[in-house]
Amino acid sequence: MQISVIVPIYNIEMYLRETLQSIAAQKGVSFEVLMIDDGSTDRSGEIAAEFARRDRRFRYLPRRNRGVSAARNTGIDLAAGEYIAFCDGDDLLPGGSLKALYRTARKKEADLVIGAMYQSGSAASVLYKATGRLGKKETVSKADTDLLWTFMISGKLYRRQFLLEHRIRFPALKYSEDAVFFMNCVYTADVICGCSHPAYYYRKRSVMQESSVTQRCSRDLWEDFIEAHRQVEVLYRHYLKAQLPKKQQRIYENAIYRKTAESILAAFYRRYWSCPAELSEEILDTFHSYLGRMGKKSRKKLLEDNRDLFPDEEGAPGNFADEPLITVLIPEGIFKGGQREAAEKLPFMLKAIYSQELVSFQVDADDVYETCIPEVFRNMPNFYLKKPRDGVSSEYILVLDKPVIPAPDALLNGWKYLNSHGNKSCVASCSPGKRYGKLPVKLCANPRFNFAVRLWCKVQAKLPVLFKNRSVQICRTADLCPDGKQTGAGKKGISGESGFRILSI
Repeated sequence: MQISVIVPIYNIEMYLRETLQSIAAQKGVSFEVLMIDDGSTDRSGEIAAEFARRDRRFRYLPRRNRGVSAARNTGIDLAAGEYIAFCDGDDLLPGGSLKALYRTARKKEADLVIGAMYQSGSAASVLYKATGRLGKKETVSKADTDLLWTFMISGKLYRRQFLLEHRIRFPALKYSEDAVFFMNCVYTADVICGCSHPAYYYRKRSVMQESSVTQRCSRDLWEDFIEAHRQVEVLYRHYLKAQLPKKQQRIYENAIYRKTAESILAAFYRRYWSCPAELSEEILDTFHSYLGRMGKKSRKKLLEDNRDLFPDEEGAPGNFADEPLITVLIPEGIFKGGQREAAEKLPFMLKAIYSQELVSFQVDADDVYETCIPEVFRNMPNFYLKKPRDGVSSEYILVLDKPVIPAPDALLNGWKYLNSHGNKSCVASCSPGKRYGKLPVKLCANPRFNFAVRLWCKVQAKLPVLFKNRSVQICRTADLCPDGKQTGAGKKGISGESGFRILSI
């Protein structure tokens, strides 16, 4: 047996069949699939059992619920393959990925092989740049800082005997457990190499498929996150630090601190509206502690890159509720089906807005929608029921003519674009259709399609210029008339932006 694919399963019936089909379609390599059901309460178990009955390569292993780390550890203990791969039950393996990874592993006698990983979602398909760079390297140094930016365990191959010899297992954490496992492998491996073939599609779910906005930031997740990054630092000091010259130690440690600081912002502080106030303060304090450990240039660059959160150079946070950067207008009439349609779609819109990476905004919803808005949003300090444009003080306004779901980074990318293009008065969203942004799995069935994949990503970055959606725009407040229409000057300064993506609902 060449490869054991470990698939932890927990309540993912909507995606599991497609995931298992993508694994079953792998050719050119012998493999087994260990489907560890972690106590699912939906039809996931039935789907996995069906695959096990039809295909001898698939083994269905139900367990009581103990978490994803325990499920993966069970898979490692039961695996029979020479190498181990991990695939979550809602992601996809591109065609030929296992074969390409295995060939690379055998050729280099590697303990760890790193392939190119893509994020695939309804709003975009993009390559994780660090995995792209690592995948092009025949051998990878364990001190390569790109490894710090690819903590996810998927899209990689691990020699099973290597894991057993070093007793590498997943820690009992619910968040960032990948980071500890992966960096433990990195620091103890003798040979690490890259594989340029597309190895993994990480499915980025839409906001409608994610958990409630009030459950996206919790103390349990935060404490597990900090513990995981603490363990990574401990592993670095134990295995790698003494092997590096003093100058390289400083460079590498600065990279660790920056990675942790950026992860704190991306995973927690940018979920400001779903965090309890006391937890937000603790998150900010921890961020500043890492910021203080970074070099001066890195610290300055990080604050500049997050200017929407920290308007001044000292790292003081903005006043997100009272001094918003963007006002989101939800005027009367955008729901053509009236109150019935508003009651159905408006909660999803608000959930997407409050899940934005840009947190310095306020929402002005027409008071006609009062009965359609869930209490969790009405209680937000930056939410107002009034006639839109009454007392708008922000520099920018998100103007909507129809119900939409913005991608999580839509407002942030739109704001950054206008903030850096002083001659533009409006940026239009990108929404050219259902096929846009979806990277077909079959496109990567063979290494010769690598160029096609790269070309696809470059082309879609240019598409917004052709597919400007003028129904959804971020405009400078000064360039709008009192009725919300653009002035003559404003109409001339409109542009499209690849990062400002929306989905119509």
